[in-house]
Amino acid sequence: MGPPHFILFSAGGQVLTYFKEDGGMAFLDVATGKRLSALRTEGEVSTVRFSTDGTTAVWLAPRVDGNVSREFVVASTATGRELTRIVVDDPDVSGWGLSPDGSILRAVSEGPNQEGGPGEHHVLHEWDTRRAREEFRQTLRFPVKVKESVGYSPDLTRAVGWPVGSDEEVVWDLRSGQRLFSTPPPMKGVGPARRISFSPDGRALQVGRSNGTLELWDIDACRLAQAVRFFAEHEDALPTTMDDRGRTAVVYGGEIRPRNPLGFLLERLGTILLGLGTPIQPLPYAPVLWDVPTGRELKRFSKGTLADLSPDGRLLASSDGHSITIWELSRVGGEE
Repeated sequence: MGPPHFILFSAGGQVLTYFKEDGGMAFLDVATGKRLSALRTEGEVSTVRFSTDGTTAVWLAPRVDGNVSREFVVASTATGRELTRIVVDDPDVSGWGLSPDGSILRAVSEGPNQEGGPGEHHVLHEWDTRRAREEFRQTLRFPVKVKESVGYSPDLTRAVGWPVGSDEEVVWDLRSGQRLFSTPPPMKGVGPARRISFSPDGRALQVGRSNGTLELWDIDACRLAQAVRFFAEHEDALPTTMDDRGRTAVVYGGEIRPRNPLGFLLERLGTILLGLGTPIQPLPYAPVLWDVPTGRELKRFSKGTLADLSPDGRLLASSDGHSITIWELSRVGGEE
């Protein structure tokens, strides 16, 4: 198999998976660093979902031209053996997730549009992964501007999107359709959301603004937990890798500036009224590990390095394209 081109921790942090450009995939035991298993896929896989204990892995098989369905592959990380395949009778799968114990697979496919109303129609599917049997199907409808603006929590129990005619981000419960949380409209100068996603545990909402600000919203408490500002030279250079607590982040090519909500709002007010601003000084497109509350840079990696944080923020995995290193964050400035 070729060099790694993507690495990812399991939900519980026990297993690390890495993908190869030639269609290979392997699973590593994080505690020992030994390879558990390896296998080949039909093509490039974009992501993998794990059960919390790391024993079960699920991925969406690459699309095959001409097919009117997609297949999910359920496999054992210990042996690499395929356990079952689950077929969804719609090739347009917009989101999918796995329950913590790995027993329920959920997916949302694009249903037919109906004229005369805003938004897009979706179909929610639920399968029993052990029996490869569909247990639940429900037609959903979200009042969102375009289908690409819908994001899903890792277990696919929540969805987030922009309502028609609004700049606020709204979180829904997928099954009931109940509105759980919405962000207030952004202040002038902050800019609209360029990217929205859930934290690894699905309890926080990460909103990346067009002015280089990342907001971390506590969904259950309905409050802004943290506002982080950074500058980057790439459109997609947002701190997409962040632990469940929002304390550690990997930023690709940027300077990060934590702000408490009051200080952040005062800074924005001064910028608006006085025309003050900070000149942008882009840094090379390379991952930088930051302690978010203090704004302290923990480690800077070379350009082209891959990096991923464990959900609990205890470990960091990095790859230079030839080998994989697992770091303890308490010792990240020293030896791995």
